[in-house]
Amino acid sequence: MFIRKISPIFLCLIITSLFWVPNLKGQRVNNAENAALAKIENHIVTDIHSEIGNIKSYDNNVDSIMHLLRKDGSFDLINYADKSVSIWEPSNHLKNILAFATAYSFPKSKYYISQPVYSEICQSLRYWNRLDPICPNWWFNEINCPQILGQIMLLMNAEKPLPKELQDSLINKMKRGDMYKQKGANKIDIAMHNLYQALLVKDTTLLSAAVGQCFEPIAFTTKEGIQYDYSYFQHGPQLQISSYGLTLLVDEYKIAAYVRNTRWKISAEKEQILNTFFKDVYLKTLRGKYSDFNVLGRRISRINFVDARPAIDAHALSNVLLNAQLVDSKDSLFYQNTFDKVYGNKSPSYQVKPQNIGFWIGGYMLHIRPGYLFSVRCNSVRTYKTESGNGENLLARTMSDGATNIQRNGDEYYNIFPLWEYDKIPGVTCRDYPKDLPQIKQWGYFGSTSFVGEVSDGLYGASVYEQNFDSVKAQKGYFFFDKYVVCLGSGIQSNASENITTTVNQSWLRSKVYSSKGLLKTEDDKLSFTSNENNWLWQDSIGYYFPKGGNLAIKQTFEKGNWNNINNSFAKEDTVSGNVFKAWFNHGSKIKNGRYAYIVAPAIGLKEMKQSTMKVISIVDNNESVQAVYNNNIKILQAIFYKAGEINYKKISLSVDKPCILLLKKSTNGSFLLSIADPTHLLKSINIQLNNKKIKCILPAGNFAGKTLQYNIGIL
Repeated sequence: MFIRKISPIFLCLIITSLFWVPNLKGQRVNNAENAALAKIENHIVTDIHSEIGNIKSYDNNVDSIMHLLRKDGSFDLINYADKSVSIWEPSNHLKNILAFATAYSFPKSKYYISQPVYSEICQSLRYWNRLDPICPNWWFNEINCPQILGQIMLLMNAEKPLPKELQDSLINKMKRGDMYKQKGANKIDIAMHNLYQALLVKDTTLLSAAVGQCFEPIAFTTKEGIQYDYSYFQHGPQLQISSYGLTLLVDEYKIAAYVRNTRWKISAEKEQILNTFFKDVYLKTLRGKYSDFNVLGRRISRINFVDARPAIDAHALSNVLLNAQLVDSKDSLFYQNTFDKVYGNKSPSYQVKPQNIGFWIGGYMLHIRPGYLFSVRCNSVRTYKTESGNGENLLARTMSDGATNIQRNGDEYYNIFPLWEYDKIPGVTCRDYPKDLPQIKQWGYFGSTSFVGEVSDGLYGASVYEQNFDSVKAQKGYFFFDKYVVCLGSGIQSNASENITTTVNQSWLRSKVYSSKGLLKTEDDKLSFTSNENNWLWQDSIGYYFPKGGNLAIKQTFEKGNWNNINNSFAKEDTVSGNVFKAWFNHGSKIKNGRYAYIVAPAIGLKEMKQSTMKVISIVDNNESVQAVYNNNIKILQAIFYKAGEINYKKISLSVDKPCILLLKKSTNGSFLLSIADPTHLLKSINIQLNNKKIKCILPAGNFAGKTLQYNIGIL
């Protein structure tokens, strides 16, 4: 028998063809990589299906959407000519198709692989493809719509792909936005739909590039993104932990879960940064299921967004927790406990450990105790004030001027913001205008002072905000202990004709209001406290002491407002109403060298409030040079020096040669621990004399300028 000799090269080609398949670009992908692509695609489809919830309800929703579908592939109730920048109606067209595709590809749906549904999906996609609507807000064109198109096509690929000419055209329309030029959460969002494209055309080169860009923001930066203090900036140097920071967490964990157990998986270093930002920063800003309004950015002007689990938004925290558990599987119990607390099975205090965190770059201090969460947010020449933009958060002028968030149950401010008097933001000192003034500058802008910072030993801390805004100057200090938070103001000056006020709180009225003078029965009360009285105010398990007296105004009134007043995306019919508690100092007009002092007891019953006298806290100084507080129980001195100066108290003689903020703690064995920071971020060193000991503190520099430095002083 004659056997033809086979060329070695030809034999290699035959063998190679058994292990390689072409992609849609004609490039070759080996079977192992093809299996990896299929695994990632399956992860994505499973993730989308996980959001279905009750399948009967989901199918009923699909039913109602189908009744809106017209013969030409458009939908009733959608204004395709809409030019809104925040809630853009044409995007609902793709959301409707996504609902169809989700049901079509889900085996438990009554619409699973339904040919009529397949035809309607193709018909409505062709309408979109022909119309190709463009929104004035780039986000819809370059992020939202390309992402939804990618999800639709991946869902269809799981059962029956779209006709090739339609899919190719839609993929071409996904190619909007440059993932290499964008930053932070926006970079991830554009890279995400590039990842979808890569899977659709089986392009491993594009997939590697997209995954690389997705994970690139998981790194410390001095620009937008995760800062060296683990705060999060977006839209310039602006604190955005629970807004764009949450978007980063949603997307990064989703992508990390998609590519897990493949060669594209997240690196160990980036996973550690991501886990720390999620567990030790974002989750710490929650009280139960509710967010701290100080880190929500302009999202406070959106209905229900103080709730961290908004059902109307894709950023459902349950999905973040699920994906984080898939990525960080070794800590699965932590995520389960967090889920139980956030979703209401456990109390807000469940497994909460005492902690104080000073974000020296972000201008934010977070104080956590089992019974409460208390934060303060400040701006400086290094950071932006809270933004307005896209017609949202219209009254945000003083939102970061030393604003304080006090949460017990968590819902103290939930959906209250349309009812707020915006020159009465909790913690803020400002002019009392006849009506709220809008934020004129959009997207944030720098503060005006540099002496803004924090000192923290991890358990206790202090924050300072030297204010010079809207013709109001003030020196504002915040001192954090266990049961008490002390708020001091000094050097308050203004030539304005309006009264200058400092707001103690503005929250929902949840109980009767009592003071040291008795039950407050009227809607509008004025209290004139003198400094030699045991002055206090109490509402909803939060007490307020006024050890130096002052002229207080208290309101407890029924208010009604609408969301359109703070967010143009909502109609005037989107109303909210309820009983509001409001308390503030009235410093008067054309004030010189004004001051205030109040102590917050965030978790105290009325009986205890009536019986207690404020002997735990001593206000050592509160003037233009220094603010200092001493806790007699735990032997801690906290001080803010606005200039070189000296304190003498309780056998402690402490002097500094430069402005600073510090904390001096005496331990049980008699030794002292000094924590010190430079609020200006400019100093190289500070010389301190503590009794007879002299210490030269060499301060952190560069990316760590402003960070707390600790010294073990020993026994004096």
